[in-house]
Amino acid sequence: MPASRRPFDDLASDQGMDWVTPHVMRKTFGSLLVIAGVSPFKVANWLGDDVMTTKKNYAYLLPKDDEIELAFSNRGKKRKNAPDQSVVFGRRRASRRR
Repeated sequence: MPASRRPFDDLASDQGMDWVTPHVMRKTFGSLLVIAGVSPFKVANWLGDDVMTTKKNYAYLLPKDDEIELAFSNRGKKRKNAPDQSVVFGRRRASRRR
């Protein structure tokens, strides 16, 4: 064990948390930030990681966007006040007959 880590280990032991390591604290810090909705770019910067590493390690904790979830959960159902889907880019779409 490096001498610089001894005070940390002594404190963790005094608190009855021998299982806590600097890595556990770092992972917890990153996880809590992502859960709170902090940008993965900021989390990466604060942890000293690149954004791709941060996304790979913490993406499963990102808050879900309710509007996106709603849009995909209602596929095929016409929503109230939804725009007319037969008009695309200002032109009426030809109807399909089978």
